[in-house]
Amino acid sequence: MRLRVGWPEPRFQDMEAMEWREVLAQDHSGTRKVVLEKWLCFEPRVLAFVGKWDPGMVVARHGHMCPNSIYVVEGSMTSNGVECTAGMNIMLDVGTPYGPNVTGPDGVIV
Repeated sequence: MRLRVGWPEPRFQDMEAMEWREVLAQDHSGTRKVVLEKWLCFEPRVLAFVGKWDPGMVVARHGHMCPNSIYVVEGSMTSNGVECTAGMNIMLDVGTPYGPNVTGPDGVIV
């Protein structure tokens, strides 16, 4: 099969080389809890990230103006009242509100 001229090239990233960004912090009875993320792609048409959320974090109900997939790699969180454990995926269409997202006792990696 021959590729058409003008198609964009694949973009490769080494996630290990990327810095974690603190995107949210909360005080939990004197203990600082955070959400850290590595943004793989943050564009109007695509949002791709990896997140480490501390235990007990509460991320308010919100949505994004692009399709979004949240895959639970490790730990757990409750989203829209549904317990999401390792191996679960949340598919979100453009603008779909979700949350609040509350992390479990071991936090969550998404």
